[in-house]
Amino acid sequence: MSSPALPMLRTRPLQEVLHVANMRVALLAVTLASLFLFVLGLFMLRFYMLDNLHLSARSVAYTVGAAVVFGDADAAAEDLRSITANRSLAAAYVLDHAGKVIAHWEELDDSLWYVGERLLAGLFIDQPAVAEIRHGGRLVGSVRLHGAGHDLLRFILVAIACGIFALGTSIWVASRLSRRDSSQIVRPLRRLAEVTARARREHRFDAQLEPARISEVQRLSEDVAALFRELTPCGREKCAIMRSSWPIRRTMMRLPACATAPVLKRRQLKSSVC
Repeated sequence: MSSPALPMLRTRPLQEVLHVANMRVALLAVTLASLFLFVLGLFMLRFYMLDNLHLSARSVAYTVGAAVVFGDADAAAEDLRSITANRSLAAAYVLDHAGKVIAHWEELDDSLWYVGERLLAGLFIDQPAVAEIRHGGRLVGSVRLHGAGHDLLRFILVAIACGIFALGTSIWVASRLSRRDSSQIVRPLRRLAEVTARARREHRFDAQLEPARISEVQRLSEDVAALFRELTPCGREKCAIMRSSWPIRRTMMRLPACATAPVLKRRQLKSSVC
């Protein structure tokens, strides 16, 4: 009864396997590092944007404070427009002590860019910054500012561009280093395979193996070289002599040194003739 045939496996060169493994490790490391830096930068930017929003609220409250005290809505609206023109804000409101809106400013834009900014602002800056307006120790009004997502959207786009550039550079550098390092591993193994294949075809066991920098490959080369020496005619005779003399050697190990010296001398002379 014949044994079942083993399935044929798809083989790949060792250099390709090592290259793919190195590239996977490099891509995973670069991706994880990029994601960590991106998330860290995003939260740091949110912290600074919230702090800047509260500082802007206090600045606006100080600017429109006089108009709120005197109840001048037009002056409050003018001051509000002038101070919010160059700030990253989505909307600003000036309220009196009862919570009634005295003046307000809002950025009006229906473009896709603005929609993206508002979505980001809603996700990361969900609470408005509020600053009170006091006069003579009593509350006369307040300022409420809603932040815009200009800086967040710019940061995300720049981070994506830098990430793509860094990923491409890392792939190129990792590919070159991986091919160089894997070739240093594969080259002695390929030479060893060529030598053994030639020895099988031509029955020549006198090939010289190059020394390898990798200790495991070097030990394999030394073992193959020792096997080749044993496969030569002289090596086969030496092996036969050693196998035939093993019972005598085992008996001689139990005898004193003075009794085994002549026998060992004759064995050495016989081996040197070969």
